[in-house]
Amino acid sequence: MKPHMSIARLAALAWALLSAPGIAGQDPGAEKPAPDSWKVLVDLGVDASGGNRSLTIIRGGFGITYLRTDRAEFDLQGAMRYGEDEGSVIERQFRGSLKFDLNPADTWSPFLFASAFRDPIRRKLAFRSEGGGGVKYTFLTRPTGKASLSLAAIWSSEHFTEEPDGNRPKERDEARWSWRSKINKQFGAAVSLEQVTFFQPVWDQWSDHIVVAQTSLQSRVAGRVSVVIRHEYLHDETPAEGVMRDDWNLTVGFRLDL
Repeated sequence: MKPHMSIARLAALAWALLSAPGIAGQDPGAEKPAPDSWKVLVDLGVDASGGNRSLTIIRGGFGITYLRTDRAEFDLQGAMRYGEDEGSVIERQFRGSLKFDLNPADTWSPFLFASAFRDPIRRKLAFRSEGGGGVKYTFLTRPTGKASLSLAAIWSSEHFTEEPDGNRPKERDEARWSWRSKINKQFGAAVSLEQVTFFQPVWDQWSDHIVVAQTSLQSRVAGRVSVVIRHEYLHDETPAEGVMRDDWNLTVGFRLDL
């Protein structure tokens, strides 16, 4: 199956779920309590094996969101993955993002953001940073979910790791467009689905682009603890030499909402 077909089908499925009614017994018109100003979450997951093969992968993340009524929203996210196989490091990945939305509850909402990404082993990226601003259009809002589109102008900078022969690929600084679609769907009080897709072409060369599709399913199991299943697909049309264009991760872990 071609990557762009997978993304299209995934988006179609998410849209169908969003259009579906809530779980029986839920009253969409019921009055909801006022949301908290602060939202904090912590993610943790560990994969380990021993005996014939010694493998350890640790995943962690955090998120902090501050909502000042309906006027502004501040969001800080971070995540890491670290893995060893037979004593050798096989994965070391870090990412972080910072976003500020003005009037996030309105149909049109301007925003500013910055992000950083490091993956020296799988993607041969010593460091990738980007920042910019744009506007979000929320075209569907319901008690059980919402959907939005956004467009931003960004500046990205990529620094690569050193090759085995001692040479280091030249860093890349580029202006890009960033198109994003986001769908959230709530199933009752315990289960939620989120699907986010980014399309980021170079501003004057759309064939040179990055596609990121992230889908997460969260189910509350006890109190503030939830199980989270997350899939991420990445397509980089011009990756570092020796790196495949397509990459994906499927993770299962726990989330604590504070």
